[in-house]
This record gives sequence, C-alpha cells and structure tokens, in this order.
Amino acid sequence: MWRLRLSDRDIEMVQRITFARQDKKRRHYVRTKKHDVKRDDFGIAYLGFFGEVAVARMLCIEPDERVLVGGDGGTDLVFAGRRLQIKTTISPQTKDWLYVNNEQAFSPYCHYGILCNIDDYETTVTVRGIIDRQDFIQKSEVKNFGYGERLAVHSKQLLNMSALIAAAQEPYGVQVGERIC
Repeated sequence: MWRLRLSDRDIEMVQRITFARQDKKRRHYVRTKKHDVKRDDFGIAYLGFFGEVAVARMLCIEPDERVLVGGDGGTDLVFAGRRLQIKTTISPQTKDWLYVNNEQAFSPYCHYGILCNIDDYETTVTVRGIIDRQDFIQKSEVKNFGYGERLAVHSKQLLNMSALIAAAQEPYGVQVGERIC
C-alpha cells in the first residue's frame, strides 16, 4: 500500500476542477449514474478526482484536468501507455473492495483498476492496489453494498502498485507481482 497526503494546492485544484466538471454537467442536464446516500454528485465526483490526483502524484504524471460533458470513457489516467481506472472510496463498508456497477463499467479500453481509500480528514489517500481488467473480470464476485449488485474484488486480490511500474517496463503487462495481504 502507498499513502500520500495531498498538498493544499492539490486540494484546491481538486475542488476547482470538480466544480467546473459538475457545473458543465448541470448546464448540459447530465445525470450521474453514481450512488452514495451521504454525498451529492459534487461530493462523489470530488472523492473520485481526489483519488485520481493522488495516483497521478505517486506516478509523477499530471492528472487529467479536462472538463468533459460525457465523462472520460472510463480512463482516468494514462501511465506509460497503460490506461488506468481509479476507484476511490471513503466508506468503511467498501474500503476493502474495488467495485464497478457491471462488467461494461470497467472500460474495456482500460488496462488496470486501482483502489484508493481517503482518510485523515480527506487529505490523505491510501492506494490499496491494482488489478488488470482481465483478472478483475475473472475474479470478481457479485456484492451488494446496500444500493444494488456490483462486481467486486477484495483488496487481498490486488497487486502492489509496484506491479504497475514493472508492467510499464514489460511489453506484455504484469507477469509477476507482489500480493497485498
């Protein structure tokens, strides 16, 4: 696991970009498909982008700051030619699970999914691990966290983030990885 505390400047950027994205969606009457009983659309988008910025900082790449009406197509970041989908949670109920609404929600164009948790008063991100899309599809199980069935893998099935660094150096992706216990 990797932990990173975002700087005040990063937190301000997360707020600014999230506001711009939500404002653009509102002006174009775009409704979210995300569900959270404690957060509105802004709060959900904020947490998601917060995780994306943390992973970008860890990989020494720039976060995707584009403001798109239709979303990012499931690719949150690109690292060494690998497309990444970041899933961020703050809930104790889901902190150990990387989950998507259905198989199509894990973009077929993405190579990896990454699970992040936000803690310490929403300033620190713990990157729990990574899984390639094929492994996710094969290993996922149906879970219901209180708002419908989702496909999920437990964090014990994720590889350490160092697997992504190794994959960037290999033409065929992750060959060997360190499991997170």
